[in-house]
Amino acid sequence: MNPPPIPEALSQPRITTYVSAHAKKDLIFPGPFISTTTDLLRALNIANNYRVNRKRVIKILVIDASKLECGSYMPCNELRESLGLERPVMNDYKTEVLVWGKIPARAIVGEWGWERVQGSKLPELFPSLEQSRQYRSLSALRKDLCLRETPGVWVSHLVDILLDELGLRLGPATMAPKQLALIMLGWAHAKIDVDWFPLLQKYMEMDTPDDVRALDQMLYEKDLEDRIRGEEKILRAYEECGEAPRNSLLSSIDALKQENDEMWGDGDGGWLGFQAWWEKRENAASERMLRQSRIDQSSHGLRRYLRELSTEEE
Repeated sequence: MNPPPIPEALSQPRITTYVSAHAKKDLIFPGPFISTTTDLLRALNIANNYRVNRKRVIKILVIDASKLECGSYMPCNELRESLGLERPVMNDYKTEVLVWGKIPARAIVGEWGWERVQGSKLPELFPSLEQSRQYRSLSALRKDLCLRETPGVWVSHLVDILLDELGLRLGPATMAPKQLALIMLGWAHAKIDVDWFPLLQKYMEMDTPDDVRALDQMLYEKDLEDRIRGEEKILRAYEECGEAPRNSLLSSIDALKQENDEMWGDGDGGWLGFQAWWEKRENAASERMLRQSRIDQSSHGLRRYLRELSTEEE
């Protein structure tokens, strides 16, 4: 639906109809819900199966959920339960999250066209992700990923694929690149069924600490390169206009270049800069999560409407 209605404009039976119809893959029923998943493998497998069915445009959006509108999203099973719909027997919607109306541009940190994914070196690292010629179940993909021997998954290759080939954006405070890279490293170390990220991160830090440290270092280097290029681009714009750049810009470029020299030098400066970068980034992400936790999600959007409906029934 474009534009989507506000929840209050629809009756509960109407919303229930939308949720029920949304679950029927063979039924074209436009509604206000956007289906998302917390399972990267599931998203990749759905894209594969759509391509098998000759769907022309297939794109995977990588979303930072902390930047969605307050109260606009709910786990599918939780929403079904609040509407009185039965839970699926096989946990079909276990990792599905329904978003009401739209996904803000600020929440999108990556757009992966399926052809772009297949044209990248990702299928070389994980041959199970190569486009199949027939429909494939998610369980079959997980099994194949476990059983099929994968080439050595080097952290540097994985970071290059995610950022350079697939265009995943680092962005201020977002932890998505590290999370996705750790998930994929988990595939290479038989951590395929761990669906709670904090637990996966703990396992990886215990089992492969060198890989996790190398990942942190690579992301820091990429971010520093991006910051230097960004400031130099602004400097060139000043020069092309024949204007003198601001002293603050010149100071910023000098500081970034010094940080870069320290990173590649023999002293401890690079390590200290690397530590400070991650501490700042993780603190910013933690602060954003804390602000989110202080917001009563049930007082906004779809969640507020469902809460009000349940109160009226009581």
